[in-house]
Amino acid sequence: MKITERTFKDFALVLKRSFKSLQELSFILHNPTIPGSALEFVASALTHLTCLKKLRIPCLTIQISQETDGSSFISSIKNLKSLKMLDLDFSSLPKNMITLQILATSLKSWTDPRCLFLNFQDADAFSVQEMEILAQSFQSFPFLENLALDFRDCPCMNDQALEKLSASLGVFTRLSKIALSFDQCPLVGDAGVESLVSQFLSLTNLKSITLSVLNCRPIKNEHNNRLQMNKMIKKSPFSMKGFKLLLILRKGNDSAF
Repeated sequence: MKITERTFKDFALVLKRSFKSLQELSFILHNPTIPGSALEFVASALTHLTCLKKLRIPCLTIQISQETDGSSFISSIKNLKSLKMLDLDFSSLPKNMITLQILATSLKSWTDPRCLFLNFQDADAFSVQEMEILAQSFQSFPFLENLALDFRDCPCMNDQALEKLSASLGVFTRLSKIALSFDQCPLVGDAGVESLVSQFLSLTNLKSITLSVLNCRPIKNEHNNRLQMNKMIKKSPFSMKGFKLLLILRKGNDSAF
């Protein structure tokens, strides 16, 4: 399937002229190749959608061109002052497409985030250093309520980046639901998982945790992590009725509460 620049240009014009009060926008794109220059038209339209509260882009596969790399589209997010929910899919994104520094800068300017969903499954476009910068940007979200991050098969996620992500979680005082997946991340091991598990204790409003680290570097302290999770349930505010926890540390051997 090939989507032309003209298609996006016409779509952007319609958004500008007729949908300035639009509150929710979803791109249903089934594995297309999108010229980065085409996304610039959408970026220009987003600046006019001042009432937009929800933005979903299920699949973001950008064909790089000499004119642009699609970064203007990501940068335009910071102009959406009413936005509360953002869902971006960078899965399988190849190198030299979009830098996480641009995404991190845009996220820092996000005024009232409530729900953030990011998919980096099998994304080879980013470096470990960029992932650390992204993790640090999460510290700007004290009012976030729902967070889902998918790093399955992501070569840029390691223990150091995971530790920075864990440190950022401490500001999420209103977070009620979190889902994190690090399946098949060869650079994730004990240090990263332990820092993440221990940080959950500071999130006293959590009602749902899903953590999956299947087939990562051998998790030697798997038993200790399970014991720590059990202590969280018994001795912390997580013991409240209705709390849900799913911990997946090894295929066929997960814990659900």
